[in-house]
Amino acid sequence: MMLATLALAIAAADPLGAQTVVRQVTPLLATPGGRELATIHDGTPVRAATVRQGFTQVTLDGYIAASLVGGPRDSFPNAVRAQGGARLREAGNTAATILADLRDGMGLTTISRRGDWIRIAHRGWLATSAHGRAPASSHRRTRRAQTPPPQPPQPPQSPAQTRPETLPAP
Repeated sequence: MMLATLALAIAAADPLGAQTVVRQVTPLLATPGGRELATIHDGTPVRAATVRQGFTQVTLDGYIAASLVGGPRDSFPNAVRAQGGARLREAGNTAATILADLRDGMGLTTISRRGDWIRIAHRGWLATSAHGRAPASSHRRTRRAQTPPPQPPQPPQSPAQTRPETLPAP
């Protein structure tokens, strides 16, 4: 019986629920063709879900400086509170790769907090043509290939100890 339940769960799983990579700089939208919430950078991993009207619903997650996160907005428990927006990073330090530029007021779901950094997630929509398997010479892979060997883990850096996490003024 348990084996049959497991087989049914696997068969019903969404085939698009896999991780995919953004292949070009693209906006993350609130709804298909709707308001822009963020700009996702080339090479950023996302989890794909539903496809509708040429758009794919994706989940974007990463780290944001805790000082740039404020109280609730709409149905979200937190929101970006930085006049010029904020950077979403691959890890909780300012040297980590920038995944996206988030707009001020964008709703966020907190996954965890570690020191001065919060790991967040947000589900939104992007053009289906903007994501897929990363080519062997992708931007992110090239960057990593040129970096020195990994160093021992460092404690999370405070954004105040390094450079600003807000976006530069236009």
